[in-house]
Amino acid sequence: MKYINLKTFGLLACSLLAACHTEEVPVFDDTNALQLSSVSLEGDMAVKSIVTSIEKVNIYTTKPTTHEPLTTNALSTYTYSGGAWKSDTPPSLDPPQPPSQDGDYSIYAYYPVENNGNPITVTNSADGNHTISVYVRSEDTFEGDQNDYLYAASCPITASSAHKVISLTMMHALAKVTFQIRKSDAATERLTLNNIEVHSQTSRLQSGENGTMNLVTGQLNGLASGSSILLTSSTGGATLSSTPTDISALMAPMSGPEQVLSFKLTVTVAGEATPRVFETKSVTSSDSNGEQWEAGKEYIYQIKVDKTGSSIEGVKVYDWKTGADQNTQVGI
Repeated sequence: MKYINLKTFGLLACSLLAACHTEEVPVFDDTNALQLSSVSLEGDMAVKSIVTSIEKVNIYTTKPTTHEPLTTNALSTYTYSGGAWKSDTPPSLDPPQPPSQDGDYSIYAYYPVENNGNPITVTNSADGNHTISVYVRSEDTFEGDQNDYLYAASCPITASSAHKVISLTMMHALAKVTFQIRKSDAATERLTLNNIEVHSQTSRLQSGENGTMNLVTGQLNGLASGSSILLTSSTGGATLSSTPTDISALMAPMSGPEQVLSFKLTVTVAGEATPRVFETKSVTSSDSNGEQWEAGKEYIYQIKVDKTGSSIEGVKVYDWKTGADQNTQVGI
């Protein structure tokens, strides 16, 4: 099973769109089984992506008129194979008895289907706000090991024996933070970036192993608030040049606005035994309340390393699918 992480992140768009635009036309059966015709991702992610694939989604089905799970096959895994989405254990959308009762079942969906080999199951809620467990890292690598968490838009989706074919549009529950770091022409020494620490003075960053994601809203709860998140190279460091080096991470939305958000870089200068550690000035947000990362948004910070000091030229917020023009300058 392949998770969507920053090593494998982007083909999600390609393969999901392939599911929507495949030349093969799925042949649907004549039973009451729920059938999945396509899965797509909100926005055009291809411009930011590295080719990968999504192969599975989990679908959770509850009974008509209640939020109780089906007795059989309430949680089903659908796999994309041979140009179609299929399940070995699809939920059956049997007509209600008596027929006068409401026959609409409620459908929810999420990705990934497992974490570190352990199946991700659903915690049922009597009010319909069902959840799954999530794990958001406080330490990650430059290559990106954090799993992306997706939920289906417009849930609950209704289905019945008369309308048993559905399509899914998946939404991001995390934010994407990208650093574009380049070496200034004034810095002639070889510079190697070892790690990046994101610092929030009022502890607006969120991480932890005991979080949950709401399958209706995508909201994350139960994560621990903290003041820092650390990104570290697992390959001996990234050599900086005049061409920006892109380092991206998937992070939880902030718990609230942060007025003092900064980035601490550890850089090894050629010929020096001890790495240098320095911190940018605080990000100046376009929002007077401060900087606050949101789910489904991308935040790009352009950082220039030189010997003169540090300054921040501008900060903006963009949809995940678009580029950005944020600038931070830091001195060594």
